Amino acid sequence: VNLIFDIASNYTVNHLYTVNPMVNRVVHICFFVTIAAMFLLIYMYLATIVEKELDRPLRGRRLTYVPFIIVVLVDIFAPIYYKEVPSGNYSYGPGVVILYVSVIFYVGLIIWHISRFRKNISKRNRVAVALGLVSVMVASLFQMIFPAALTSSLGVLLFCLFMYMTVANPDVVLIGLLKEETARADAANRAKSDFLAKMSHEIRTPINAVIGMNEMILRESTEQDIRKYSNDIKSSANTLLSIINEI
Repeated sequence: VNLIFDIASNYTVNHLYTVNPMVNRVVHICFFVTIAAMFLLIYMYLATIVEKELDRPLRGRRLTYVPFIIVVLVDIFAPIYYKEVPSGNYSYGPGVVILYVSVIFYVGLIIWHISRFRKNISKRNRVAVALGLVSVMVASLFQMIFPAALTSSLGVLLFCLFMYMTVANPDVVLIGLLKEETARADAANRAKSDFLAKMSHEIRTPINAVIGMNEMILRESTEQDIRKYSNDIKSSANTLLSIINEI
């Protein structure tokens, strides 16, 4: 969406005398707002990664909407000026200034989160965000020096590409899920083995006691009925012990 408004604003700003001024203003407002929205979403994406690793929500996350709301209000109500230069026209004014301030704010917030929660963010995610931020900052700095270049969307596009190829790619996500499920399966298997080992030991102990006491009865008793009952106990106990051994 931002790329569409980038192309549209590039056309309207270079055709100031043929395009309706209101159309030109609306296109530029949409372009500025979508840039601020992208940086807000980039931060939200990183915050989501951090919250998943921490398994808890981040404090003050809703306050990060404030710069975006300020950008929207300023761009709607503040004037937008246009500069005509041989290399290509460009816009400037309070809306552009507040936009750059919001971009700096979100970039700083992202860097702060990466440094603060570096232990909770995987190296792959840190590298992806860092490379993406470098591309965004280089593109934004280039446009600040050469306003007619219109490279800001290119920087954000490269950021999205870095994130997709390293973090959000379906194959990468699938590999991560596979590792999680494998770890869960291994943990369940260990728990099952521990349970069987403990239970078999606990059950063998009283059975062996029954077999031992029954053996004493067989040795000491001379009554036929008692010995018959005792042999039944011995047979049943040995059968039960055999079943437990097989388990």
